[in-house]
Amino acid sequence: MPERRTVQKAKRDKRAGKSPTTQAGEFVHEEIRKVRRGQHGARSPQQAIAIGLSKARRAGVPLRPPAKGKAKARTRKSAEYAYEAGQGNRKTRRRPRVSRAVSQALKREPRGTASRAALSKQARSAASRRSASARSAAARKAVKTKGPAQRSAAAKRQPGPERVVGDSLAQKINFTATTMARRTQSRKSKVVRTRLPRQSQNAQRNYERYVELARAEALKGDLIAAESYLQHAEHYLRSMHEEAHGGRLSPQPAIVPKQRLGHRG
Repeated sequence: MPERRTVQKAKRDKRAGKSPTTQAGEFVHEEIRKVRRGQHGARSPQQAIAIGLSKARRAGVPLRPPAKGKAKARTRKSAEYAYEAGQGNRKTRRRPRVSRAVSQALKREPRGTASRAALSKQARSAASRRSASARSAAARKAVKTKGPAQRSAAAKRQPGPERVVGDSLAQKINFTATTMARRTQSRKSKVVRTRLPRQSQNAQRNYERYVELARAEALKGDLIAAESYLQHAEHYLRSMHEEAHGGRLSPQPAIVPKQRLGHRG
């Protein structure tokens, strides 16, 4: 039996004018949560989705069975039975032995089939079997189910904490890279007329490479890796600075990576 809150969510979706597939999605989400919590398993993501759709049809969601040729005959027959039972067109009978056998069989199935990677693979596979026009029509239909207030709220939705941290860190690294590049350019301006040795050219390339790596890691939100790459970049920056000043270090030290990344203590 589905949970009470799942049925309430489906009814709320129906009152909001959302499609039967959206209403059935609440039951699919419930099954995925159960698999992830370890209440039972599923042989594949498709099986977990099919269980949720069957529960939705039995609960009265007007989700029609798949057409002929869209699914196997056994799947279509099961979906038709659940749909007619949910719409009150068929009288059901309790079969406790069958129910216990199904529950025991599901408990022996794996739990990893409801992981994010497995569901993402299933979604890409399902989308690849649809044409571009079908995907576009589905997107337009989904937009219509949202009112103006919900569309406005979705557009103004704040990004998650990882996105904020990544953007903030990326801005800091961009600013740091620009500052370090300006310092390097001003220090090299004194020796611009002379050809730089091969060692200095290699240091310049390594410095730029590590700054780009730090920027890429910052965009992914990996602060530790970004800080490590910035430390490598600082090493090559000091090497170029020392070479440009004839082996003498400047009294003003370079920016410490921890300070650039906003770390405390």
